[in-house]
Amino acid sequence: MKPALNQQATRTTNGTQNWTDASITSDQTLELFFGTEALSNNTTTAQAKLLLGATDLTNNIAFALGTIDATAAGSANSAVLGSSTKCLIRISSGGTETLAAAINATLSNGITINQTTSDGGAYFFQGLSLAGSDHVAAVSSTAFLTTDTSKVITHGAGGIPDAVIILISLGATGTDSAATQKSIIAFWDGTNSVSTSMKCSSTINPTDLAARINTDLGHQIDNSDTDVATFSIGSVGATTFTLTRTATGSTAAFVTCISLRHTSGTWAAKAFQTTLPTATGNTTLVTGMAVKPQVLITVATRLTSTALAANSDAAGSLSFGVACNNAGTTQQMACAMTEKNAVATTVAKCYTSNNAALLSLDNTGAVVNKATVNSWDSGGVTLNHSVVGASAFEVIGLAFGIQAAAVAPFTPYTQTQFFVNDIVNQQ
Repeated sequence: MKPALNQQATRTTNGTQNWTDASITSDQTLELFFGTEALSNNTTTAQAKLLLGATDLTNNIAFALGTIDATAAGSANSAVLGSSTKCLIRISSGGTETLAAAINATLSNGITINQTTSDGGAYFFQGLSLAGSDHVAAVSSTAFLTTDTSKVITHGAGGIPDAVIILISLGATGTDSAATQKSIIAFWDGTNSVSTSMKCSSTINPTDLAARINTDLGHQIDNSDTDVATFSIGSVGATTFTLTRTATGSTAAFVTCISLRHTSGTWAAKAFQTTLPTATGNTTLVTGMAVKPQVLITVATRLTSTALAANSDAAGSLSFGVACNNAGTTQQMACAMTEKNAVATTVAKCYTSNNAALLSLDNTGAVVNKATVNSWDSGGVTLNHSVVGASAFEVIGLAFGIQAAAVAPFTPYTQTQFFVNDIVNQQ
């Protein structure tokens, strides 16, 4: 597996844009995009936005959260949206797609996307590319009706997936259909699941936030801050897997997935949920993997336990960070958003960084946690924390990598061996 990270500003007008890297040699499998409202790095920006998307070079998925800043709470907008037609997306706080792009072509060193909707903004997006013949990546989607408790998803990985990234837009009735912001980000590593679930009501005064982080596939939180259902993954097979929720809550949901499967070498993945340190310096984040990871994804929060945080300011922060080992060079980039609970005028901010593997914001938009990769360890990752919170905040993530099969060294024949073999062959 050859991972790489790049950052670009989106086009201000419609047209094509190339995403390339020198490590790609006509063997790319996936491009994973993540961004915010930010027009520059390491600057707090108005509006709470977290924008994700991916393409497997044929199909597209996208997932977006948005809340408006500095607006009377009773009339403010807050939205979530999922898409199976776009791989890079920006939404307004009300859920309108104001910037959208999809896969257009493959290149020998990357891909071309075609931006068909533009609003004039040059937003900073990051792209994680995966390449190599030792794995397969595939994106897929499904829609839960208000009465569905399970859905079978054709994942497209061409065999049993080793890991799945799952993004759920609760309340959304189908692709490119916005709903009030209720979302789930989850990881499954072949055995274990971790997730963070978030709900924001800015259409009431004061604002109301709720969230939960846990070792499962996610929680469906309703408008009254009740945890009404839990998602799980099962029956994972060569062509399909099943997503199940314990109750419907009379709620639709649009689900987008990224499935990864190794085809050679030794694969290892770990979905983790842990607490962040309260002191700066080096801390091991991931341990116990069978091989050295090549990619680390983090989703940091300001939650302080796995219990439901209802009508809570701690529920307002969410992030998405990626680090990779690109042929011995560490690359790391992260995005974060925050919303403030129980205010009559919304406080909604976001932030993008090109030098962090982990990032989260306090309720004003200031950085409350920031860390970079200190080392890629034989069985995990150690981070160096430069900014820490006063509390041990919760984080989930997924680390994965492939170790190539060892090749036996060539031992040349000695002159004596050639002589003996020649005698044997003559007999």
